[in-house]
Amino acid sequence: MKALKTIIALVALTTVLAGCSAITEDIKNNVSYQIESVDVEIGMRDTGGILPTIAADIAINVRMLNESRIDLTLTTIDYQVFAGNTQIADGTMGSPVTIKARGGEERVQLFAQVMGRALLNEGINLTRNRSLPPIRIVGKGHVTTAFGKHEIPFTLHYNENESEI
Repeated sequence: MKALKTIIALVALTTVLAGCSAITEDIKNNVSYQIESVDVEIGMRDTGGILPTIAADIAINVRMLNESRIDLTLTTIDYQVFAGNTQIADGTMGSPVTIKARGGEERVQLFAQVMGRALLNEGINLTRNRSLPPIRIVGKGHVTTAFGKHEIPFTLHYNENESEI
């Protein structure tokens, strides 16, 4: 009798773990991120030195679409911003957002501040081309559902040719 209870407990545990794995895969495969726009404001910052430094505030407007079967709450997004192959900023978006299942969508903003040499290196391209240089955002969205916590990795591209992606 004790062996039968152990077998039943193992089968139940295996079923639960398989269900959690299926939920995680459903979320990873059916939640997407898309850049809608990138806004840049360039100015000067007082750094306490003799001369102020040039700085850019970047707001990356991202649309999240939840095609999974489960409502989720995006708790945070950790991300790095790259211009070419150079990381120019990183950040964390920490304002929770609830996204309904089966087609729910929300918009979030990822902010980055670039100062000094990193900005000047890419700022030359900004002036010469009169557009933003290619930007890549790599990160993970941390979500909670009724079934636990999950991570959704992403890589987003802005102003890159298809051949560069």
